[in-house]
Parts: sequence; structure tokens; C-alpha cells
Amino acid sequence: MANRCLLHRSKLNSLKLWLGKEVLPTKGQWEVLRWKNKSNQPMKIIFDNNNSSEHLSCNSAAVNDVLSFIKYDHSISRNL
Repeated sequence: MANRCLLHRSKLNSLKLWLGKEVLPTKGQWEVLRWKNKSNQPMKIIFDNNNSSEHLSCNSAAVNDVLSFIKYDHSISRNL
């Protein structure tokens, strides 16, 4: 099940940098980011569903990575 409104649009480029070389080309008009950590794991995808002006959705496989990024981003923001 997809998770709606998990990642703020302004954080998409930061997430791409945080993922590094794991980023893959997107497929379809709704995908804005696609990556895979290991070959035996499911594809992780961020979607632009156009229903939310501020946030992006992700598939269930991407939730843990996105939450880890958000935690990392918050810890960096606090240290500034």
C-alpha cells in the first residue's frame, strides 16, 4: 500500500543526494524517483499524485528508506 504525503516536495533533491548511486531512471508519468538497494529487494518508488500540493507519495517498499532520510535530515537541521 502506498503511503500518501510522506515526503515534502522540497526534500526530493536532498533525498536523491542521500541515496547516491542507487537512483534509477523513472518509468511512467507519475514516478519522480526510483531506486533499489539490493537486487533481491522490491523497487522503491516516489510518486507525484497531483492530489497534494506539498507532499509526494511512496510505495510501501520505500517507506523505511524515506523515514530514515527524514530522521537524518531532521538531525542535520538541528545541528545547524
